[in-house]
Amino acid sequence: MRSCTFIGDLDDGERLARRARFESVARAYDEVRPSYPAALFDDLFASLELEPGVRVLEIGAGTGIATRELLRRGLEVVALEPGRDLIEVARERSAGCDRVEFVPTAFEEWSTDERFRAIVAAQSLHWVEPGHLNRLPGMLRPEGAVAAMWNVHDPECPYRRLTQPAYRRIFGQSPTPSLDQMVDGLTRWLRVGGCFAGVEVRRHPWTTRYTTDQVLALIGTFSDHIALDPDQRRALHAGIRAELAKVGDSTEYWRVAVLALACGARAAGPHRTPSD
Repeated sequence: MRSCTFIGDLDDGERLARRARFESVARAYDEVRPSYPAALFDDLFASLELEPGVRVLEIGAGTGIATRELLRRGLEVVALEPGRDLIEVARERSAGCDRVEFVPTAFEEWSTDERFRAIVAAQSLHWVEPGHLNRLPGMLRPEGAVAAMWNVHDPECPYRRLTQPAYRRIFGQSPTPSLDQMVDGLTRWLRVGGCFAGVEVRRHPWTTRYTTDQVLALIGTFSDHIALDPDQRRALHAGIRAELAKVGDSTEYWRVAVLALACGARAAGPHRTPSD
């Protein structure tokens, strides 16, 4: 089991294998994964001047965590998600809303003649095959933009500092990337191929307090943790419990909600479809 500064640095086979792992934890993912702070959505809507009724495309909707907030704020959403179990949860959670269309497919396999005011990717853009990212500008209206968002853990947060010994016993002594390195690694996904004239990155720090049981449920939905064999998982959880017991039954988990806005599409080749 190896650690990686950025998921996009993995080879295509390993990255796609990780992407598929979330299917096995779909309901747990929806229950324990956080949404994003209201400040990030406020920033998104103000920056792109999004108003109720605007139609947007969402790539990799997962269980619909971000989708539901977009709907709550009045948008119409075309949500792509290839995972059968993930999209089932998303549909259940948005049942009764007629402003969302869940499409059971990956972005790489989907094409459209429609042009959107915004393309949103929440915790998902780094799973897209790089060769398809140059299709994004062709799916935007002239005033449109891609809005990619991620929750990035702060490596200096109490939870990370306390549990490093347990992690190193399982994942080895790989250097922990800094927050800046992680943010740069994710947002450079928007710079692949030079499709956009500019990428603007905003950060919204926020904090959650978790009990030990809650944090173990959370990390159980991480792609590298899902791949652990049962003995490794038990050892990691036992180590985390032992470290967190030193400070009580709960710990702070610091995150930075990252919003990356890419606009001003550069002149490029013809709009590709998956069959090209």
